Amino acid sequence: MSRTDLANMKLIQRISLFWLMLILTVNAMADKQAVEQLTALLEDTRSYQASFKQVTLDQAGNALQSFDGQLLVKRPGLFYWHVNPPLEQLVISDGENLWVYDPDLEQAIKQKVDQRVSQTPALLLSGEVDSLDKSFTISVLDEKDGKQTFILVPKGQDSLFEQLKFTFLDRLLVRMYLIDALGQRSDLQFLNVQVNPGIDPQLFTFTPPKGVDVIEQ
Repeated sequence: MSRTDLANMKLIQRISLFWLMLILTVNAMADKQAVEQLTALLEDTRSYQASFKQVTLDQAGNALQSFDGQLLVKRPGLFYWHVNPPLEQLVISDGENLWVYDPDLEQAIKQKVDQRVSQTPALLLSGEVDSLDKSFTISVLDEKDGKQTFILVPKGQDSLFEQLKFTFLDRLLVRMYLIDALGQRSDLQFLNVQVNPGIDPQLFTFTPPKGVDVIEQ
């Protein structure tokens, strides 16, 4: 695989992560009961640990990319996302700075975490969740056999995505499904989920390895 091909695949991967982090920055307009149910589930999650599998499809249903990895989040604002090789990537937030590190490209991007990003990642899990009733229409798709699926549709016409689904099983977040404004779909399944585990705070700090190009934004 050439460096150009690798960079293009990393870009798709980074865009997928961008959607994951962006979806929770928007405040919402919603059904009161659905909001209360979703808020209660998220507020119970002070920390979250899982492995994940993600598949990204284009509008025609063709697979663009698939990868797996590990996700750790902890309130307030701590986030750790590791994509396994061959498309290895590490994204870490300590609540003040956000790092995106690509070992294959020997590159690390650093940016300040502003108020919007601090309320995002699976950041519904690491940020605040008391303003879900200002920009989304939220409904419950189904509730049976311990499963609840919430559908979030942005009210704004200029949103970058069309629909987001959260699926909980026995009060554990096990799936996220996103359709963006271009019809691209990202399906994340969470496995080996642990809610409120003890997580070492050092996992949310990052020091670029020697020789890595650091880009500050």
